[in-house]
Amino acid sequence: MKVRPLRSSLKPMCEFIKKFKKYIQADFLEAIKNTPFGPIFMAFYNEEFGGEKGLKSNVAVLRILDQYDRDSRTFTIGGKQIELTVEDIALSFGLPIIGSDFIMNKTCTMKDRGVIKHYFPNIKKITKVSIEEALDDLLVKKRRRGELDVTKDEQLEQQVTLHEIIRDRQRLAAQDFTTIIILYMSATLFFSGSKCTVPWYIVEQIANMQLMRSICWAKAVWQFLIESMDIFRHTTYELQGCSVQIIVSMNIKFGHHCMKFPHNLVNIGVN
Repeated sequence: MKVRPLRSSLKPMCEFIKKFKKYIQADFLEAIKNTPFGPIFMAFYNEEFGGEKGLKSNVAVLRILDQYDRDSRTFTIGGKQIELTVEDIALSFGLPIIGSDFIMNKTCTMKDRGVIKHYFPNIKKITKVSIEEALDDLLVKKRRRGELDVTKDEQLEQQVTLHEIIRDRQRLAAQDFTTIIILYMSATLFFSGSKCTVPWYIVEQIANMQLMRSICWAKAVWQFLIESMDIFRHTTYELQGCSVQIIVSMNIKFGHHCMKFPHNLVNIGVN
């Protein structure tokens, strides 16, 4: 039975950095650093992932998934039972292991948020392609928000007045960059799904800056991936979420402490 391609990859972010790095201003970097996604973004920005380090074999991931038991939520590999944990996610991507729970509300619809209305007008789904267009608008074309695009919810969440936003539009642009680049990492790496679409309930929790900073994102990424593995091949024939983590975790468990994704699994004990 045909399995849909695995979408999660380091490659899109590596390519984004090569294309847009010269447009990312210092205050944009400071803004993203001040979020749970700061460490992983800076790893991309400093081009720590490249060449072999960015490779992921879909065949390798699917072979590991063949060894997954949904009842115990473990993999049986090389005679060992291996569990994928929240700590693995935190170790691999530098995401926080503490914080509030991620809300898996799959019936959520997007609220009236200025950043979404401005950069994603009339869009029913936020995808990798639409996020790339938004980043081009923000960074290259500099089609940025003004005070009329800022909602009252945003003012309350950031505890700033409209007057302060008008006075410091660059700060608003830096904040929007933060939201959009986290959406991009969500679409291409952490919460990847069909056509690299970000579900609205994830968009809502990222676009709310105050909420985004409070969430335990290591657990969120783990929860999303585990739920997808539990139903993989039983209903959808598509693995959503951070499938990159499966290879990374196997490398860590078998003593390969680097982000290097082999085309085969011989050196980590899978025959």
